[in-house]
Amino acid sequence: MIRNRWMLIISILAVGMVGFIPLRFLEIGERYAFAAAPLVRWHIDNALPQPLAWFGVVNTETNLLVIGGREPSGNPVNSVYSAFIRQNGDLASWRARASLPKPLVGHSVISQNSIIYVLGGWSQGDQDERSVYYSDAQTLAWRQGDPLPTDLHQGAAAATATHLYYTGGYNLSRRQVVNTVYIADLAANGRPQNWRPTRALPKSIYRHTALVYGNHLYVIGGFIDQSPSPWIYFAEIYSNGSLGPWQMSRMPVPRDYPQALVFNGQLMVLGGRRENNTVLERIDIADFNWDGSPTHWRQWGSLPNPLYKFGAVTAQKFKRDYLFVLGGRDGSNNLQAKVYYSDIPTPPDIYLPFIHRHPTPTPTPTPSPTPTPSTPQSYLWWQEAEEGDLIPPIGRGAETAASACRYLYVVDDFSDGGASYSFSVPSAGSYTLWMRVKGKDYNADSLFYSLDDGTRFVLNIPQFNDSWTWGWIALFGGRAQRLNGGIHTLRIYSREAGSSFDTILVTGIPGYVPNVHTPCTSLPPEPTGLVRDGSFENGPPPASAWEEHSNTACEWIGNYPSVWDDVTAYHGQNYFWGGGYCKEGEVWRPASTYVRQLAYVPKADATLYFHYLLQRVNDDDPTPEDFAYVTINGKRVWRKDLIQANNTRPLWRPAQIDLSAYAGQIVDLRLGVISEGDLTGNILFDYIQLGRGTAEQGMTLPPASTTPQPPAGGTAIPFLARPPVP
Repeated sequence: MIRNRWMLIISILAVGMVGFIPLRFLEIGERYAFAAAPLVRWHIDNALPQPLAWFGVVNTETNLLVIGGREPSGNPVNSVYSAFIRQNGDLASWRARASLPKPLVGHSVISQNSIIYVLGGWSQGDQDERSVYYSDAQTLAWRQGDPLPTDLHQGAAAATATHLYYTGGYNLSRRQVVNTVYIADLAANGRPQNWRPTRALPKSIYRHTALVYGNHLYVIGGFIDQSPSPWIYFAEIYSNGSLGPWQMSRMPVPRDYPQALVFNGQLMVLGGRRENNTVLERIDIADFNWDGSPTHWRQWGSLPNPLYKFGAVTAQKFKRDYLFVLGGRDGSNNLQAKVYYSDIPTPPDIYLPFIHRHPTPTPTPTPSPTPTPSTPQSYLWWQEAEEGDLIPPIGRGAETAASACRYLYVVDDFSDGGASYSFSVPSAGSYTLWMRVKGKDYNADSLFYSLDDGTRFVLNIPQFNDSWTWGWIALFGGRAQRLNGGIHTLRIYSREAGSSFDTILVTGIPGYVPNVHTPCTSLPPEPTGLVRDGSFENGPPPASAWEEHSNTACEWIGNYPSVWDDVTAYHGQNYFWGGGYCKEGEVWRPASTYVRQLAYVPKADATLYFHYLLQRVNDDDPTPEDFAYVTINGKRVWRKDLIQANNTRPLWRPAQIDLSAYAGQIVDLRLGVISEGDLTGNILFDYIQLGRGTAEQGMTLPPASTTPQPPAGGTAIPFLARPPVP
């Protein structure tokens, strides 16, 4: 778990910081903005057609829709605007769509099953509404569903695939805040019908937000007992749609008019107002426990400026979330038309989502073949962690205390890395899932997991026998899971770097405590598949098997402890340094450098593996002009922009590239950096592998080139950064 540190998370990169630096917003040029910390960025998008607050916003997967709201004159509007989400992730221009049947403000808008729902609100003349409108997301031909049981505004709606909920709210005619929760069935055509009360909230509440995640309904923030609420109420949703008992979880700060959403499997709460009408810019994020409770709150960063009565919604790129923030009122109560989006996720380092080692799941309960048990009460299945379908970046370690000598570990906090395990149970029944795990310290002791692509929960790794050693822990708090017969999938995701796991176990045996373990008496040799001089241990050419080409007079293959003082090579002593600056006399030259060799792509494992470490010290360029790359026969197969958001120092990150199109061929392999302009970044490459098995026979490679290289020495000195130009 994370203790005494805040996390700033953008895209796929997470960086721990001691304390939190308040972030202020800066606008640069016409369409670009960023917060003070280099990894928290906001970009200016196309503004709304007019300033708006208290509207609804949804993402239909192709468009953002902004529905209703309050204009600067104070009147509600019936406008509906849409903006297409372009291929690069930002928005096209806004255009008017089919208007609502009447102007609305303080209404609730959600999207479910490609249907848009608009519930309650105020209309002209400050008249409360009980109307419920719905339409498919494409035509926006508004129809009426069954109305709410009473007139309400400033409540919040949420939905499952089969039911629609409306929580709390304010009734103007009675001047009453309510604690009611109403539920409606969703017909096959999406029409809400048969509204009825379900379990009421513990307190009367309005100015809140609501959402459904997994099998829980969440009511977040709001105004309770004449003050902003710090509470989240959550309740389990039963199979018939009714609610279990309400539970409470406290947020870091109280707030009304917040926005809340699920962001990459975590609960995010944004903006709003706290006591004394102080408008907030902070964003807080939490993980989900197995029981649905939010846990491990931390500040994620800040909005572009303090906001309430605004809109926020997620979009996806490369299966990762990013944010849009729209309109609202700022800290001076001014209406806004500005639209911002956070950094758009970049392509992952691997171009295939899984390494499929097991095309068909095996129900084998032990490493040796045995018959599949016929009943849950006799079922026992387990698998070594390293034999799952691995999702880079994930580390592979070896130690004698690990089962079968091998284990997996998290490389980067909150990265995409992980592993997937498929297993088959014989029949419907209750099954308990276990993992053998090990933490490193109190900042490296947690993972995420999900079953059958359901809710993603956090797994806190404890000490075993008062030390950070291997031990078994049951998932879902030890609660058995009801599974149907057939194949199921457990996925493990990265959370904190250094957290390790080495065995997965599933059993239906009542009271079973795992004791399976494959002893390791000595560590087996690691198959390398290294290309010639793949870890650069021969030093620069001509001793190296690599050609080296640079626009500078500096040497870039070697070991540079005076510059990379907290970094050691991933393997051995040396590495290839791409980018950086060569100071030649008094001239600072950004380096564009590459190394090259001819290499054989094996048929058995046509994959390029390598490790890299990236740091940019100087400011980013206005556009990503500086980047690292890998090419095969002149075709680029990997790119990483040298920007501060991609910094990994001091951690090495693994990457792998599918080269099946080149299997069995000798190819021209190049790794390098292009630096444009006066500033650039730095990347280290090490441990270059083609396949991970033994060399295939029958292929003779040409000798290493001895092409003359730019002379090193003299006054040519490499640097990570250049000082400001006077």
